[in-house]
Amino acid sequence: MIFAKVETEAAKKELQEALKSAQKSYFYRRLLIIQLSSEGKSIPELASLFLLTEATVRQYIHDYNNGGLVKIIPKKKPGSNVNLFR
Repeated sequence: MIFAKVETEAAKKELQEALKSAQKSYFYRRLLIIQLSSEGKSIPELASLFLLTEATVRQYIHDYNNGGLVKIIPKKKPGSNVNLFR
């Protein structure tokens, strides 16, 4: 079973601050998944709770464990600034 590794007090504080300051709901959701996983929630529980696939939840946890918060920040998609209604 894989869980998010938020082991140090500094990492816990960083996660808490990120949760407080998250402005986008999808980023807040990723942060919450990391927090709940670190508290022992299983991947199937989190997937069901957030209506995501287990693979997606697992990927968020894996990314966090291999690089911290920086790795779970959503990437800007190419072409997302295109105005389709000109």
